[in-house]
Amino acid sequence: MFNLTPAGPVGPVSAGAVVDLLWLHVAAPDGIKHIHARSGPAGVDVVMFTVASDQGIADVIARTVCRRALSSTPALRGWRLL
Repeated sequence: MFNLTPAGPVGPVSAGAVVDLLWLHVAAPDGIKHIHARSGPAGVDVVMFTVASDQGIADVIARTVCRRALSSTPALRGWRLL
């Protein structure tokens, strides 16, 4: 699990919208099977389920997908990955 949090003032983004935006940045080789997000007091908590062979690889894949989304999605500008 990781957290997306605003780095400053940003427009509201629902947990469902975050899931949809993350799916736009998933490539078949990533092996992502499910994405779940929940809004919380510090931003949006995100969980991704993958077919990775171990947790370390799954973490790298999830963070890579998240960074892709943060860097190229206007609705997520001003958000950061924790």
